[in-house]
Amino acid sequence: MCPAGEYITRVDTDVSNVRVGDMVSDHALVHFTLRSHKSTDKVQSITSRALRKLSMDTFSSDLAASSLCADPDIFDDMSAAEMAQLYRSVMTGLLDKHCPVVTIRRKTKHTTPWFDSECREQRRRVRAAERHFLWTCGEVDG
Repeated sequence: MCPAGEYITRVDTDVSNVRVGDMVSDHALVHFTLRSHKSTDKVQSITSRALRKLSMDTFSSDLAASSLCADPDIFDDMSAAEMAQLYRSVMTGLLDKHCPVVTIRRKTKHTTPWFDSECREQRRRVRAAERHFLWTCGEVDG
């Protein structure tokens, strides 16, 4: 046991079979079995659309041919709620056609206790600087 009640492991760490080997000068080899508890990764399902793959030309032509752009007189007898419902259904249908919803399953990563918001901000700045460097091919900014 360390002085003043200090430990070299966490309280929930299981250390067993501790053996101290032969002394070599004032040092000794310490053997032990350590059982660690690794938490399992959680699987998260995310739904999204691949909007970067959306072709604006075909989307625009389909939108122009839709009921939203066909005859403006159809909106005269519609309430605001009906117009909103029409807008939602037409736009959802067009998005489903051009970039359908996909479900992605990914494992959540465990954060380390030392990786705080300051580290995250610094990593963000470094990556932005790297992207800028690759974009300018190393030219000095004026």
